[in-house]
Amino acid sequence: GTVTTAGGLIFSAGAFDNTVRATRLSDGRELWNHPIPYTAQGTPMTYLSPEGKQTLIVVVPVFNSTRGSGYEPLQADEEDPLGGYVFAYRLPLN
Repeated sequence: GTVTTAGGLIFSAGAFDNTVRATRLSDGRELWNHPIPYTAQGTPMTYLSPEGKQTLIVVVPVFNSTRGSGYEPLQADEEDPLGGYVFAYRLPLN
């Protein structure tokens, strides 16, 4: 999924290629990317801290249902024995 900031950045979390990207809304230029260990299965989110600092959050499960990932999806009543990942990226101040 994607999330767009008020500052004109689009963040996309690797649904197909295990990469988080920041793209400038005005011209589509990729400004930043970071590899993640598996495909993300949710829309990234951002929040502002009480100090006004913005953070991007990306959640990546270990077992996901993306074809070709080598993992099978868990049943609804199963727990993931390996857990997953939560990545937090602090956005620079302009």
